[in-house]
Formats: sequence, structure tokens, C-alpha cells
Amino acid sequence: MTMEPDMSAPNMQDVVSSFRPDLFEGKHVLVSGGSSGIGLAMAQGFSALGASVTATGSSEAKLAALRDNPGLSKIKFACLDVRDRVAVPAFIKALPALDVLINAQGTARAHIEYDEDTFLEVMDINLNSAMRLAMAGREHLVKSRGVILNISSM
Repeated sequence: MTMEPDMSAPNMQDVVSSFRPDLFEGKHVLVSGGSSGIGLAMAQGFSALGASVTATGSSEAKLAALRDNPGLSKIKFACLDVRDRVAVPAFIKALPALDVLINAQGTARAHIEYDEDTFLEVMDINLNSAMRLAMAGREHLVKSRGVILNISSM
């Protein structure tokens, strides 16, 4: 059985080309969970529209591979454990500015989420970290009159 591509789904170029190319010029965007999936796609989209983008993830190996991808050279990739109550505010404070915070981080632990410790870890990554990042970014976002975009699969 061969799977045909879904031609109804727009590709990134189709989406980006519908906006002014410099729409986010001079804006700083942080995409937490930006090393894969919709987070990476959003990082690419904002970068294509002129934003200075930092995308975070938790796997240094995955981030290193992304840094080596010439098609992603305009995106800064950084390792950040969103569960770390000290690292998150320090990371955000070190940013020169922040106009858009995208919380796209998430994890799933299929078949073991019923274990209480695993469930609490998943909730810390998928839910609590969004609040942690928002609170850490508050000062930057107030100054820039910025926005927060939360993405969740739960």
C-alpha cells in the first residue's frame, strides 16, 4: 500500500509567501520545543519572515544536527531543559529581547504515563513549563508589547 502525499496541506513556502517577506524584521522569537515538529516549522516560518529566531530543545545531539543543516543556518538552536526552574529564567534573561514566545515543547511517554512519576514529568514538560517560560519572559514581553503562543497536543 503506497501513501500518496496530502496535497491539501500547504507547504511552508506556500504559507510564508502569503506574507510580506520582512514582516518580523527586527523581532526576536523564542520557540521552546523548536527542534522538531510544529515547533521547528514555526521557527522556520518566523525566520523566513525576517525574525531573529532561537529554537530550543532538550537533545543536544538533535540540536547539533539541526545546526549543521545549511537550510536552518539563520535559526539559533540552544539546549534548554524546560523543567529546570533555575535554567529557564537565566536563559530568558540572557536574551537581548523577546517579542514572541512560542511554547511548543511537549513529550509523551506511551504506555508508562500511568506511573505517577512519569505522569508528573510529562505534566511538568507539557504544562508547567509553559507557565515557567511565560513568567520568565514577562519583563521582556511587557517591554516589547510581545505575545505568547501556546501549542499543545494534550
